[in-house]
Amino acid sequence: MGDDTGYRAGRISLNPVVHIDPIGTILFPLIALFTPFGAFLLGWAKPTPVQPARFRKLALGQIVTAGAGPLSNFALAIVFTIVYGVAIRFSGVSLRNPLAFVGFIGVYLNVGLAIFNLIPLPPLDGSWIASWGLPRRWGNAYDRFFEPYGYLILMGLFFTGVLWRIVGPITNALTYVLFAVAQAGVPV
Repeated sequence: MGDDTGYRAGRISLNPVVHIDPIGTILFPLIALFTPFGAFLLGWAKPTPVQPARFRKLALGQIVTAGAGPLSNFALAIVFTIVYGVAIRFSGVSLRNPLAFVGFIGVYLNVGLAIFNLIPLPPLDGSWIASWGLPRRWGNAYDRFFEPYGYLILMGLFFTGVLWRIVGPITNALTYVLFAVAQAGVPV
């Protein structure tokens, strides 16, 4: 979309070290491991820097940039659906097959991450999509209302279990559809 800030900062890389956020990648997962909520680890990478002023079209640039992560997760979910489908065609519908297991987990995790990141609360991608998808006056009001408290609201939803009640049913429905597609034509 015209902004090369992330590239110039060395953040467009498959090297995981450049993406480590001391709090989100190290501290928060360690804390989660030793709490009752450790069954669901939550963490994050260092945000990729963006300079919206460099976008060719500001609103479109914001939406496309924010949507890239969830769309990547959906694309990976489709790839893992294919992996799962191929694996079960050769070994039957069984998660004892390592390839089927990897496909199954890959579908579930990527759909879950995509849905989670589409929640319209800062700092998640969904908040940028919501903000820039609205007329600018409403988007600015949305930002003023949610940006100061987004993390707190998100953590409250997470620790009360409400977050899973939002993300879970949508994730389960979409993964059900993808698994049904993968299993189509496979004798049970």
